[in-house]
Amino acid sequence: MQQIGRRIIYDTTTGKIIMDSGEMQGSDGDLKERGAISGLAYIDLPYGQDSDKFNRVKSYHVDITTKTVVFDELYDPPVDKDAEIATLQQQLLQSQGVI
Repeated sequence: MQQIGRRIIYDTTTGKIIMDSGEMQGSDGDLKERGAISGLAYIDLPYGQDSDKFNRVKSYHVDITTKTVVFDELYDPPVDKDAEIATLQQQLLQSQGVI
């Protein structure tokens, strides 16, 4: 399985994201490696890097000094409702002295 990481093109003055290519995967030979871009600032991230954060991102930018992604806001991770109910039931039973 061939995997290509995310390419983020950004403004070199503000760090504002211009384009995010996302990640790609496919059968070997299906994907072409991306070539270098001249005249634009960009960073290439390895496949899977910060994938949890990118799945929950509200806003982010590139720190123009360190050329790293800064996550400004993230949505809360999804909650497993069944696990949350079981935990609350357990706490209720403990507080009532049942267990």
